[in-house]
Amino acid sequence: MRKPLVSGESSKTGYNTIDQNARERLLSGLDDIEMGNARLRDSEARLVESESIGQSVLEDLARQKEAIKRTGGKFDEMDEDHSTVNTVLMTMGFNALTNKYLCYLLVFLIICVMGLVFIISLTS
Repeated sequence: MRKPLVSGESSKTGYNTIDQNARERLLSGLDDIEMGNARLRDSEARLVESESIGQSVLEDLARQKEAIKRTGGKFDEMDEDHSTVNTVLMTMGFNALTNKYLCYLLVFLIICVMGLVFIISLTS
């Protein structure tokens, strides 16, 4: 039934010939449907491409998440190491200060002993 309408032929089943205006509207409608179908196919192709890009982005984000987790674990280890180093440095600083004061004390004692020896040598 479509072919006679599109071609302008009269149907053998008794339909009258469709006037030119109705035929043009029908052809225009068919063209619109074809353009709509083409747009749908184009949109579907873009959708598939967008889905592929989205999947790729999600995979990249998952890899980056794992890298960040590993980095976070390394920061925890570094923080523990930093605490240990800080304790060692504090101990070394305390020991250096203690050694410094012990050296001052020894020098003072040596001077005192030398002074006593000098005073004893003068009195004898």
